[in-house]
Amino acid sequence: MPLHIAINPEPNGSAGTESIELTSPLSPQISPTLHDVNIHGPEAFNIEAGTSVGTDTDDAGVVRPKPAIVGDKLSVLTNIEKGSELDYLSLRPRGFSMKASTKPTLDSPSTPPSEHPTPSKERDGGILLQDQSNFLPTKQVVIVFLGLGVALTCSFLEQTMMATSLPIVSAALNSGPAQAWIITAYLLVSCAVTPLSSRFSDIFGRKVVLLFCLAEFWLFSLACAVAQTTTQMIVFRALAGIGGGCLINLALIIISDVVSLRDRGKYQGIFEIIAAVSSGVGPLLGGELAMINWRWIFWLCVIMSALATVIVWKILPLKHVTGHVKNKILQIDGIGCLLILAGCVMLLLGLNWGGVIYAWVSAPVIVTMVVGVLLMAAFMVFEAYVPRIPIVPISIFKYRTVVGVIIQTTCMGGLQYCLLFYIPQWYQVVYGLSSLRSGLMLLPYICVIAPTVLICAQIIAMYGIYRPQIWLGVCMMCVAMGLFTTIGTSTPISTVLGYEALSGIAAGCIFQTTLSALQGAVPRHEVSVATGFRNFVRLLAGTIFLAIGSAIINQSVNGIGLSQGLITQILNNPPSVHTLPDIDPVTRTRIIDAYQGGFRTVFWMLLGNACLMAIVSFTMIQHHSLRRDDDAALKAAGHKFMEERKARKEAKKSHKDLEAQTP
Repeated sequence: MPLHIAINPEPNGSAGTESIELTSPLSPQISPTLHDVNIHGPEAFNIEAGTSVGTDTDDAGVVRPKPAIVGDKLSVLTNIEKGSELDYLSLRPRGFSMKASTKPTLDSPSTPPSEHPTPSKERDGGILLQDQSNFLPTKQVVIVFLGLGVALTCSFLEQTMMATSLPIVSAALNSGPAQAWIITAYLLVSCAVTPLSSRFSDIFGRKVVLLFCLAEFWLFSLACAVAQTTTQMIVFRALAGIGGGCLINLALIIISDVVSLRDRGKYQGIFEIIAAVSSGVGPLLGGELAMINWRWIFWLCVIMSALATVIVWKILPLKHVTGHVKNKILQIDGIGCLLILAGCVMLLLGLNWGGVIYAWVSAPVIVTMVVGVLLMAAFMVFEAYVPRIPIVPISIFKYRTVVGVIIQTTCMGGLQYCLLFYIPQWYQVVYGLSSLRSGLMLLPYICVIAPTVLICAQIIAMYGIYRPQIWLGVCMMCVAMGLFTTIGTSTPISTVLGYEALSGIAAGCIFQTTLSALQGAVPRHEVSVATGFRNFVRLLAGTIFLAIGSAIINQSVNGIGLSQGLITQILNNPPSVHTLPDIDPVTRTRIIDAYQGGFRTVFWMLLGNACLMAIVSFTMIQHHSLRRDDDAALKAAGHKFMEERKARKEAKKSHKDLEAQTP
């Protein structure tokens, strides 16, 4: 495609004040390849980095290039092709100022391949980001999954093992009412840092940021293993959330770098399997380890994160981001980081305080939530106008599919977290099951997700379609949530298990397919930030809807007219309704019925979520081709990258052998 150069004279016609505007149909940057250039302007000018097609012969018979004039076509050689280390096009006509503007004309523009890291965004004449796409052969992709799979398992197990072991941990540390913060601190911080990890990996490189997160997670998991007080445990858990919260997001981003969009679903679906297995095994493993010694929960995380760090460091074949560390640090949107961190912390703090430590209408809850919302709004406005490299570029919201997926993810995030949290609690309160057995009752939901994700991913890889799977999933989820609103205190457990399996199949149809829709709708250079923002919304929505569900259930129990002391005791430990000796059978039945009424209201709320999700999925998520023009070239470049990497290793080994043989 040609690169158009337009000369724009100033209205007053003064000499030397004209400007040149570069516009390219390729987005996000001028492609570092050989272009045909169309010249448009009022007069002739010279280009320092180019040669004209035509020539003139002077009186002495010397052939000289003709100056470029309006309508001429030039073959312009970029600095990369001339051997320069610069990655951007340098065209500086004498006597003119230059401004570059890129105007994308495609919904999903492709990034031209290059053996060198290429810029994915230009601003103020300098390169800010580099393309890290590096499609690898299947063997190397498997190696990547080995490292990322261990890292993901660390993050998921750390979260889920604490669910069943918290009572034992809090009893050992004498935590009392502060025990909830052992889990809340981790979730709060991990949610806040998720969008930051996307942009940091763009600036510093995926492998560097992943290694930092693994090392940070290892360090503070070790600190948790040796913690002696509740305060220490809460602080160390919060700090561990920085690394642990980024691992899931970074894994999804790295896969988008090394696998083409159409084949990506097969591999990212494996991550969903890891998440499902960890969610099922984690509570069981946590309960067993806590019975032996609760510190082994964190020692296991220390061992696994150390293993993941070694694997990632030694064998993960990713591109490096070139440039000086100081320049990279200067590219960080510091104010944006502070705004989103402060906004998330304040909002989630108010949600966790409400109905637990303070009343929902109390000043601490209202003030923290309002301040949190205002800070988040200020963050979005700031990102739209100020930073050179925004953490969340507002440009991604111009795509209808992106907005649809974000709304759908908000609904699905709240729905999934409520199911995982309140269904086990329903079994404990209504049927009096132990925490371990109630966790096992989630297996029908968890076990069907993995095969469903793989089937949907194979359909994407074979046919390049994802909307039918999404439509089927949201319709099944509406039916499943409608069935959940019908359960009562006398509903057989087998019936509820069937409803769980139906909702699990629906979730499996939705998880990976919506991610493919999101990544297919945005340009390659925005895949990382769009993926990170989706994961952030998923976590934030889950936290918000859990707080809403808790408020609904607490209000239902508070309304039965029992003493405040007894109500507080039951709300702090709902399964105790079956063990407290001071409760007579009639009162126990009233409490269980109140809980059942609260659960039913929550399920009605989730049904509304499912219906909204269905409407958005049918009307806003559009089809985008999952094949891009540069996929084949990027795959060829990936093969060449691995061959050169292998050759360097063999040359290094030969050099060492030669040195060893030299006396």
